Order: sequence, then C-alpha cells, then structure tokens
Amino acid sequence: MITIDSKVYTEDKFLDIYREQYGDGIETWGRINPMGTRRERGMNKYTTSNPLFILAIDENGKMVGNASYNDNGSFIHYAGVSVHQDHRKKDIGTRLIKKVMEKIDEKNKPAVVSFNVKVMPMEKWKETWSRVGYIDSPEHSELNEETRNAIPLEVIEYNKSKYGDAYMVYPIGSKPMAKAWAILYKGGFHIVKESGGISFGTGDGALHGRSFGGKKYGKKEKPKDEEE
Repeated sequence: MITIDSKVYTEDKFLDIYREQYGDGIETWGRINPMGTRRERGMNKYTTSNPLFILAIDENGKMVGNASYNDNGSFIHYAGVSVHQDHRKKDIGTRLIKKVMEKIDEKNKPAVVSFNVKVMPMEKWKETWSRVGYIDSPEHSELNEETRNAIPLEVIEYNKSKYGDAYMVYPIGSKPMAKAWAILYKGGFHIVKESGGISFGTGDGALHGRSFGGKKYGKKEKPKDEEE
C-alpha cells in the first residue's frame, strides 16, 4: 500500500532520505544523472531557493515517489514529480501532484508551473492543470493586477524563454474556476508508461485535443534542464 505522507520535507531532509535508501539514484531509481540539490542540477531557478517535498511511502517505509514546489514569497513555483521506475502506472504521480495542488491552494498565492515535455506530452500536462484553474502560458500583461503584482514580469519571461509554451499560471482568484472545472469535468487522470518516461492519460471527462486561453498545444519546446 502506498501512502502520501502528510509531512512536508525540506530539501536537505529529502536528500538524506533519498541517499540513505537509493544512493545516487542512477541504478536504484532509474535516474539519468546523480541525485543532488535542485541548484546543483541546474533546475529552474525559481525552484531552487527553498524547495519543499512531499513523499510517497510504501508499506515498508521506503520512499517510492516525490513531488516538490518552491515558495518564492509572493508566489509559488511547482518543482516537479518523480516516481521510482518499479512503481509507475500506479497513480502515485497523480496523487503526489494532487497533494502539491492542495499545498499550493492552502498558501493562497498565485503559482507557476512549467513542464518537462521530454518525458510527458504537453497536452497531458495542460489538461491536468487546466482543470484546477491554471491558465495556459499567459503573457504577464494578461494576468489580473493582483497576480501581476505577486509574480514579477521576469518570472514569466524566464519561463517563456526556457520552456516556450510549456508553462501555466494559477492566478489569484482561481478557486472558483477550479471548483467549476471539478464539477464540469469529473473524469480522472492516470499515469501511463511510455518509452523514455511516464505521461498522463485522462478519464472520459478530459478535454482531449482542446486548447485553453487561445493557445494550442502542439508546440513542444524542450527545456534544457532535467525537470522531473
């Protein structure tokens, strides 16, 4: 049985647990590069100052998945999800992402999420996050005033330059929108295994092939770093 731990872990504590159980993670987790801090791995610079981690734990107390986010003061930046190679296609990644969404919502701050389209199709990511109120790759000027004041222009420009259209924003005031999506689209989403990684499939309520905010999905800009 896999449990999503209710605790939130600092990066130092997460790395202590990871290294004790999996070492560098290359052979034991299925990583391409050794596990280190997000800063050491050259990750999105808005996810390296204070990343917080949520863990998925098996019945023996071993970590089998993790998801993270970074509180940047006035806004939050999603920092990725990773599931052990032996535990994919079990909804673990889905459950971790849902928990991250809950944590972000509790903060009552706007948030930014960028996607690794090298391992997951952009449309699957966007279907998932759109249903809880995230808007598709907006310009800074398109955000409402409260959100613009909380998320600096440079944050949006950085994500645009690094990820192309592969980013979304959760603006201040999105809670009613998220509730509406939950009512209208009740189909769930699940993780399916694909060559080179995992991706999100969706239930019957998903908006297959749709675009959001006037944006189309097809563009797949690959981030230069290894967002998990």
